[in-house]
Amino acid sequence: GDARLIAHMELAQLVHARGDFDGAVAHYEQALEALPDDPRPYLAMANFFRREQLFDEAIEVLEAALALRDEHDPDFRLWLELGLAYADAGRDELAITQLERVIDFLTRRNQRELPAEGTLRLAALYEKSERPARALDLFTLLADGSDRQNAFAYELEAARLMQSLGLSSEAKRMLQDIREGHISGI
Repeated sequence: GDARLIAHMELAQLVHARGDFDGAVAHYEQALEALPDDPRPYLAMANFFRREQLFDEAIEVLEAALALRDEHDPDFRLWLELGLAYADAGRDELAITQLERVIDFLTRRNQRELPAEGTLRLAALYEKSERPARALDLFTLLADGSDRQNAFAYELEAARLMQSLGLSSEAKRMLQDIREGHISGI
């Protein structure tokens, strides 16, 4: 199974690199046929469509994958990719719903590591829809995670949102903490 999946994904990329879009899609379809119960071919195909800016096609693939899944055996990666596809398609409220499902699923399982791409996109959607308090929550969660490489950026965004929400003293305290952490090399 894994070898076949990897082969189809590699062949799809090679064929696409030569300019054969239909050939690449055919390899993704073959992977779907070979492993219909595995979410990975659906994720790969949807991601391919998103990169090609074929958002409706990506959404269709992901919705088909979710229709095949047992409710009691969810795969948050499908919700994540669907949320990103909805966001790319400009369907903000549907994107928020799917991306919140991911956050809820992971936090209910006490997982503090949230997928950065989806969480950042969700925060941006909340800011766009004038719900900055929820965006602040998301940046705070990201800042508390293990992504230390980007923690500084998450903390700055959190401080910016605190300031915009009128939480000036909290923002100032966070900026001071950032500065002290940066100076001490943390």
